Amino acid sequence: MIEFGKEYTYKEICNELNWTETSGCSRQAQIKEIESSFTFYHPENQKTHKPKKSYIFTGQIKEPVAPSVKNNKGGNNTKNVTTMLSYIMKFLPVTGLNQWESYSKWLCHYLCLLDFDTYNAPYSYNQEVEDFCKDKGISRKYVLIKYVAYTRVVMNEMLKNTLDYAHRIGECDYEIGYTFTLESGRRVSTAKLNDFIEEIETGICDDLNTEFELGSFKGRQNKLRIFQKAEWKQEFVGRVVDALNADPAALQILDDEAAAMQTLNDAAGPRIRVGNNNRITGYYAAIQITRLRRLLDDHVPDAREITEVVCEKVRKKMYDTHFTSRNDGAVIHPFNEYDERDITIVENLLFQYSYNKTVIKPQYLDLIPHSHHKKVSEMSYHCYHHSYDFNDFDLERVRREHADAVLTAEEEALFAVDDDIDSGTGQENDEQESTEKKEYISDQDFIREVIAGARFPRGFNRLAS
Repeated sequence: MIEFGKEYTYKEICNELNWTETSGCSRQAQIKEIESSFTFYHPENQKTHKPKKSYIFTGQIKEPVAPSVKNNKGGNNTKNVTTMLSYIMKFLPVTGLNQWESYSKWLCHYLCLLDFDTYNAPYSYNQEVEDFCKDKGISRKYVLIKYVAYTRVVMNEMLKNTLDYAHRIGECDYEIGYTFTLESGRRVSTAKLNDFIEEIETGICDDLNTEFELGSFKGRQNKLRIFQKAEWKQEFVGRVVDALNADPAALQILDDEAAAMQTLNDAAGPRIRVGNNNRITGYYAAIQITRLRRLLDDHVPDAREITEVVCEKVRKKMYDTHFTSRNDGAVIHPFNEYDERDITIVENLLFQYSYNKTVIKPQYLDLIPHSHHKKVSEMSYHCYHHSYDFNDFDLERVRREHADAVLTAEEEALFAVDDDIDSGTGQENDEQESTEKKEYISDQDFIREVIAGARFPRGFNRLAS
């Protein structure tokens, strides 16, 4: 029974209404039903003076009804989650049950869908990321950083939605919470601090957005951006940890959970305490699967289908990425067809299962011999650092107005090509060469056009000599 004037978290409301705690669209549908059934207000956080996520109810409008799958805004779309669930039921080892583990460990170690080293490579310090890219032949580290970031978003959401769907149809039981590391080296996991963590993270994300000018996003939407820099991530985690250590209620919850875990595991030794003598040093989101029905069929087809779906989603996010130049308001797309080589390398490193890729043939690569594709990727990199996009180029106008463009010495060295591979084969064949001249833009002309576009993407009124 809901009591008026008492503060409730989402989890506590579900307990009072005998609803199953969910995530994603299902959770949003539950919250919408709750808010339409009661009059309420959000209490103020005494530290930040911002509204909390919890509720204090003041009256009742109608009797709340648990939302069905049909009205949860697309929660009945099981196209992707059924494949993921089938894979988990076939592949997950028994040792994976009743273990609080991070998303990365679930996806890389227990489910073996992703390579752990590649998955975590972008979250190292700058020099380590550059060394990784150089070792793997990736020309633009930004491709690696964004591709892995988008993969995290897509696969984490897919995993959560799959478990939510599996729980609703009675195939598994699970919890989503956090694991906290202590000074003693021990770990404590719980779902009881979810709302508290979300509230703290929202405030810190807003503070860091103000300090580092991250962009127009608000709250935890900036978390992905913050975690793309090791220094920002360290600052973010440090502030959350400080807030946890300063809150007696949070420490008491963790202390109780530590005692319960020690009793459950029948662990010998002194009682694990959480507090001033054993403070929190870090935390991460974690999932625990407590029950799962098993299947004995072949898991490989499911794994390949999951890989294909994720690759398509991530590629779309990459190519849809854009931002506006602060200087002239130009819309800039940092990724284009010329990043295809780097994207393919990252995919081959990141995903443990391959599939038959149908790569869209890029418009400009139709004009260039395959042996020169690496040069095109370097040109794309050059243009990106000039903050312009290939799609802004008026190539015909450049050809017409800047036929005599002269490259600088630096550009000559950067974009130099060998004359003996103009045909794309390395063979000197007059007949073949004359045929290919009809099909390909000459290398030097193409380079001139790219450099012109990189310098002057709009007017093309002049070229630097």
